[in-house]
Amino acid sequence: MRIPRILTALLLLTLLGACSENSSTGPGDGGTSARWGEFELPAELDNGLIVSLYSGSGRDVALAVSTVGAWTLEFDGSNWNTVGDDPLPGSESLAMRAIADPSGAASALCVDGTGKVQVVGADFPSTGAQIWSEGVGNWTTTTAKMPGFLQDVVAVGGEDIAAAGTGETGVATTTGSIHSELKFETVQLPGVQNEASLVDLAVSSGGVYGCGFNDGGDGSPEEPRQIVMRYANDEWTLLDTPCGQDCFGVGLAAIAATPTEVYVGGSRFISEPGRAQESAWLAVYSIEMQEWQEIVLPEADSLGRVSAILVASDGVVYLTGGESSAWIARKEAASEPVVEWSSHDVVLWSLAELDDGQIVAGGVEPGLAAGRPVLFGRGLSLAGF
Repeated sequence: MRIPRILTALLLLTLLGACSENSSTGPGDGGTSARWGEFELPAELDNGLIVSLYSGSGRDVALAVSTVGAWTLEFDGSNWNTVGDDPLPGSESLAMRAIADPSGAASALCVDGTGKVQVVGADFPSTGAQIWSEGVGNWTTTTAKMPGFLQDVVAVGGEDIAAAGTGETGVATTTGSIHSELKFETVQLPGVQNEASLVDLAVSSGGVYGCGFNDGGDGSPEEPRQIVMRYANDEWTLLDTPCGQDCFGVGLAAIAATPTEVYVGGSRFISEPGRAQESAWLAVYSIEMQEWQEIVLPEADSLGRVSAILVASDGVVYLTGGESSAWIARKEAASEPVVEWSSHDVVLWSLAELDDGQIVAGGVEPGLAAGRPVLFGRGLSLAGF
């Protein structure tokens, strides 16, 4: 079974920390003067990484994994503070244990319609889905002994959530309400019923959308290996594959949705004589026309991959990603994406628009141990790279 995206990131940052030269570029090196400043984080997070960001129901929250467990953070308009005085129950030393045994991790969070934080991941040490739910003064856990784990979660109105991740014979999914009833199931896909996953989710008025992979597919349009799915009317269905007949080497990692469009991103692995590398890849789906169009990114080979996509309330699309470094790009309507910030010192894989309209990005500054969690805000008058 493939390991969750958070564990892939942990392995990456461990390797990066061993060879990091701490050679950051300056703000605006990507071609604009936009400034991204760094937030100060609670002392409990002196190591680890930010793995997920979410804004909803008037709350701005983040999920951090450190060597002492997984924490949720909340933004009060000025500072990020831990939710509660202790890590999520059962998550102690989660990050370090998960590297050795990739069967458990806290992967993502959301705020449901009741204003409560829901965190999804995997049960440790058993293989199964786990949800941590914010209560009054404490956290409760719900586990399902299913062959898989959850990688992302979104709120879908009222008390309901939708979560998805990796299953041994299909996509692992969870829908319903933590306050009443949750449905855990494995959604099977065309082809041999091998491991499949939705690694990232997005929600709009048209439903919940997810992107990922299907190891049982043969790579044809009928049995795609790169999958985009939609959840509506209590059912998960496949959309056409975003790379059409030219999917060789494409891997999907990020998705964002509006009422009219769906963006997916990731990378295309290029292997040629004298050249083997990842090249950042992006496409957009017109819900009305029901067709995909690839968006060419500037200097895609140097960007590596797209790790997160955000469509802000003003319609501007933000992208972040990289391999051993980080970049943030901005795309306005009818214009090409422009890289406005880059750094060789950090790795980023999450984006969000806060309740006040500020755009934030989270990740890690790799180190020799577990690295240092980082959160950046666009336009902040803080210390920036």
